[in-house]
Amino acid sequence: MKIYLANQESKFNQQLDVLIAKNVMPYDKSYLTEKISQIEIKTTKDFDQINTDFFFNYHVFPENILSAKTQWDNEKRKMNVGDTIVQQVYLPPNRFLSQKLIFGVRISEIFTQKNKIGFSYETLEGHVEKGISTFTIEKLDSKIVF
Repeated sequence: MKIYLANQESKFNQQLDVLIAKNVMPYDKSYLTEKISQIEIKTTKDFDQINTDFFFNYHVFPENILSAKTQWDNEKRKMNVGDTIVQQVYLPPNRFLSQKLIFGVRISEIFTQKNKIGFSYETLEGHVEKGISTFTIEKLDSKIVF
């Protein structure tokens, strides 16, 4: 993890090069605490009609909390297992009056099922957290949930 006062977005490509070379932080799944949050996506569309480009382009956090650069965006392609993401987190959650913490994660799984899509990533060495996060959009009963 690196901490800055100035926004580092203009240096994301260099940060990405450094993070690609880092290893996933070792962790024991039995020690991880599972937390599940859900947000209903209000739509009249069926699950298979929803545009999920934002999701697989890693636009899942509000802009005042986190900005990011993905390896697949940098290489002008779609997300793949093994891809790295540079994360810049704002503490407190404000793009301008905050400390900027830089760390990385690596895509470990991508899944597309009939009523569920998603991806998981693991934290890289130096990340403030340790473990794995999974993001999904799925149809549960008659609702579509992120």
